[in-house]
Amino acid sequence: MITDILTSVGLTNEEVEIYESLLANGAQTAGALAKTTKVQRTYIYKVTQALLKKGLLTINDTHGTTIYRPQSPDHLLAQAEEMKTRATQAQTALEGILPSLKNKYQAIEVKPVVTHYEGEEGNIKANLAVLAEKKDILAYLLINPTIDTQMADFWKEYYRIRVAENIHVRAITPNTPEGIEYKKHDKDELRETKLVPKELFPVAIEKNIVGNKVVFFATKNGILTATIIENKEIADSERALFELAWKKAEEYDKNY
Repeated sequence: MITDILTSVGLTNEEVEIYESLLANGAQTAGALAKTTKVQRTYIYKVTQALLKKGLLTINDTHGTTIYRPQSPDHLLAQAEEMKTRATQAQTALEGILPSLKNKYQAIEVKPVVTHYEGEEGNIKANLAVLAEKKDILAYLLINPTIDTQMADFWKEYYRIRVAENIHVRAITPNTPEGIEYKKHDKDELRETKLVPKELFPVAIEKNIVGNKVVFFATKNGILTATIIENKEIADSERALFELAWKKAEEYDKNY
């Protein structure tokens, strides 16, 4: 209990040990302190210098021998008062700079985090990042049979994970033959797809909206690319736009 109280006013465990030993045994040399405490002799000088600065001991040189003597415990109260004063000053100073710190924090919070991937491996990483959110996905789809064939093994694992995690998808895609075929598998793949006229929805990229992420999938010069933008405001805005598009897509989908 004594150790806990003394450390709470700024003493280290080693300082407490040496000070208590001096109070219990009186003045001692470094060699004696090494025996009456668990502090290694090589650290005795460092610890006693710290206690000297705190007013808790004095150091005397008697016939070439350094003697350490304890000072009154009243100095501990002064130590506690000093800590209290420093804490009050620190609080006042902190209150003064808090608005500036908050402005910096808010600037970071609204700044989007952008991650870009290329190639099949990067595409897989981006899709796994989508699944890692473990939340329902909103998607604008651009179905590419070539890419789907190329990544067939991964898509099997993708659907396995998504179904196992009970992650549902709402998707809007052009009414191409591929889109119509895709819609047929909605029930098995936990998805609801809306088909819209391809002339009104000439998308060149695919987009997923999930959590605080908006993910763009595209093919550029034959290279798969995936870009993740992570930002709550952007994701929420994209979600609102999707819901608006979804309502219109429901009207068109009745024709298919």
